[in-house]
Amino acid sequence: MRPWHLHTALGAAGAVTLTTPREGTVLAGVTTTSFVRRAPFLIAWWTERGARVCNYATTGAIDADTLALAILDRAARWLSVADLERELPEWDAVRVRGSVTELLAHGMLHMIGRQAPPEERALATWHGWNPAGGFFHRATRASAWAPVGPGGRPPLVCLQDATTVGQHRPGPRLELPEFERAGSLADTLLARRTWRRFGSRPVSLQELSTILGLSYGVQQWVDIEGERVPLRTSPSGGARHSIEAYVLVLDVDGLAPGTYHYCPDTHALLLVDATTSREDVANLFPAGSGFDSAAALVFATSVFARVQRKYDSPRAYRVVMLEAGHFCQTFCLVATSLGLAPFCTAAFVDDAVERMLGVDGIREAAIYAMGVGSRPEGAVWAPWPDGAEPPIASPPAFAARFSSSDPAPPES
Repeated sequence: MRPWHLHTALGAAGAVTLTTPREGTVLAGVTTTSFVRRAPFLIAWWTERGARVCNYATTGAIDADTLALAILDRAARWLSVADLERELPEWDAVRVRGSVTELLAHGMLHMIGRQAPPEERALATWHGWNPAGGFFHRATRASAWAPVGPGGRPPLVCLQDATTVGQHRPGPRLELPEFERAGSLADTLLARRTWRRFGSRPVSLQELSTILGLSYGVQQWVDIEGERVPLRTSPSGGARHSIEAYVLVLDVDGLAPGTYHYCPDTHALLLVDATTSREDVANLFPAGSGFDSAAALVFATSVFARVQRKYDSPRAYRVVMLEAGHFCQTFCLVATSLGLAPFCTAAFVDDAVERMLGVDGIREAAIYAMGVGSRPEGAVWAPWPDGAEPPIASPPAFAARFSSSDPAPPES
C-alpha cells in the first residue's frame, strides 16, 4: 500500500478529491545518481490522518508518512538519491528510492533534467507574497460548484445567521437622526439588487458604454511621486489599479457577440474571441445561476505585478480583493441607475474562465464576475432564475422611529 493518497488542496466547498500524477510524469528512471531538491512552494499541516503536504503552486497535496517528511526535510538543497539513502539509514534503500519516485511524480520534489511546472515558474514572481498570498490564491480556486437555489442550504458551519447582524453590546446607546433617503444617489443605492432573471430586451451599446466608462474607465491621469497613474471612480490601494475588465457580449444591440478586453484609457473594446455563446457561458457557472441569460458579463481580473511592484507584503493580496469589490459595486450601481438588472458572483470555474480570457491564472487571474441584462417585464424582484415568488420584505427596526410619511421600501 502506498504511504499516502494524492488529493487536490481544496475542491469545491472544501471537498477533497482524488487525482492522479501530472500528465507526462515519468515514474521510472530514478537512480542513486539522480539529484533531487524540495519543490519551493510546499506547505504542511496536520489532520486526523497525519501530515498533509501541499504544493500550492500546482495545488497537489499528499498525506505524507514519516519517510516522505524526512526526505523533504533533507532535500532543501540538491542531493543525490545515494546521499538520501546514506542520511536515512533507518529505512531500506529500495523504500527510500520508491518514496523519492512518488514525491517526484506528485510534484513535491524536483529532479535535475526535468523542467519545473509552469505554475511554479509563474508563482516565483510573487516574491514576498508567498507563502501566505500564493497559498490563499491557489488553494481557493474552484473547478465545480454545488447547485444553489430556493430551499437549498449550504453545510452548517456557523451558528449565526443574517438576523444576528449588528448585535447590541453593553454600554450607552445613541439613536441617530433620520438619514436622507431621497435623491438620485439614495434612490440608486436603495434600488440595487442582485438579479438572476433578465428580460428579452437587449442592452444597448450606449448603456454598455456608460456602465464600462463610469465603472472601469480612466477619468484622468495624475503624476504622483514621479509616476503617472490613472484615477477611476473606484478606489485602488496605492493607485496600483491592477483590475482589468473583460466583457462577454451575448445580447448587446449594435455589438457582435464575443469576448472583448476593455481598454480603460481609450474607452474601446479589443476583440479577444468572436465565438462566445450562451452555452460557453453556462459552463462557466455550473451552479445553475441563470447568468448565461444576461446580455453581457464582465470578468474582473487582477494583474498582480502592478501591486507587487509597490507592496511586497502578502497583506497586499487583501488590497486586490478589496479593489475588485469596489469596482464591482460601482458597476452594479451604474447599471441600477440605468434601470437595468445587474448581478455579481464569485461562483465561477477559475480555469475555464481564464482559458476563455487567455490569462494564466497566476500573473493575471480572474477575481470577480458581474453582468447585466434588462429587467423582466413586470418583475420587481428576481432573486432566482426559475421565477420563484419574491421574498416577503419587512422594515428594519429604525423605521418605527421615523415619520409615517417615509417612502416605502423600493420594489426592485
